[in-house]
Amino acid sequence: MRFAGALAECVTGGMVRYWLSGPAEDGYGPTLDRVLARATVDVTLGRTPSAADAYAACDVVVFPSTWEGFGNPTIESVVTRRPLAAARYPVLAEITAHGLQFFDLDQVAEVARFLEEPNEARLDANLRRARTAFSLTDLPETLTEIFETHGWWSW
Repeated sequence: MRFAGALAECVTGGMVRYWLSGPAEDGYGPTLDRVLARATVDVTLGRTPSAADAYAACDVVVFPSTWEGFGNPTIESVVTRRPLAAARYPVLAEITAHGLQFFDLDQVAEVARFLEEPNEARLDANLRRARTAFSLTDLPETLTEIFETHGWWSW
């Protein structure tokens, strides 16, 4: 939420809406209620009809999580050509090792500049790298290799 408030101060017009698409987890509900009560930007709670709609409607994806959850907003942001500001959760280093470039949550001014002057080459490069490193068509072969290496085939 801090990122959204700081971004509102940096972007032309100061208009920022923060979409919180998932429920509070692990007992975080009461804390989330307190944070939302102090929010300095408009907050919408709930999901869009599909994840694709959420990405299509946003200008930047913010992933402040300290742990990877279900799905992967990091890769999804790349595929939908949206810039991402993310916390340094454990798996992010494995993803960026493939050459993908994201913003840190403390790079609010840089994100604001990117929104005002998008770097299409950066978005294109991220997409090319993601298609190479995270291709769903390669997944069966990759899983087969892992299973064979570890002797997990039971037949």
